[in-house]
Amino acid sequence: MKYIEVYHSSNSINSTDQIIREGFNPNYIGTSYGSSFGKGFYFSPSYEYTSTYNTENPYLIKCSINVSDFSSISYSISEKKSMNPKKIDKLIKINNPDILFIKKDDIIVEVVVFNTDVISNIEKIIK
Repeated sequence: MKYIEVYHSSNSINSTDQIIREGFNPNYIGTSYGSSFGKGFYFSPSYEYTSTYNTENPYLIKCSINVSDFSSISYSISEKKSMNPKKIDKLIKINNPDILFIKKDDIIVEVVVFNTDVISNIEKIIK
């Protein structure tokens, strides 16, 4: 299996601790920051990018996402009219429908996970 390491920011220390204990709960999808690219959990492979969210919580969550059988299908912004063109330049869907990569300037800035079964190795780290 192939994994990538990603980071997630939650809105409070209590939320972070709950995720560490119980994992990502689908009932909380979209309760903090919306769901621009669909109802899922939002991550980034960039520690720095993730650190800019929820600056009051001193912790981030680091975990792994299973991206086995990676084969990408790209969508241009023009194909996704509802997306904000200032925010992204490309969406990359892998053949696993549970994951969406968002690229800006040809760099993956966000990863949206629609099925928590692909998330593992959850740990809390200090910003």
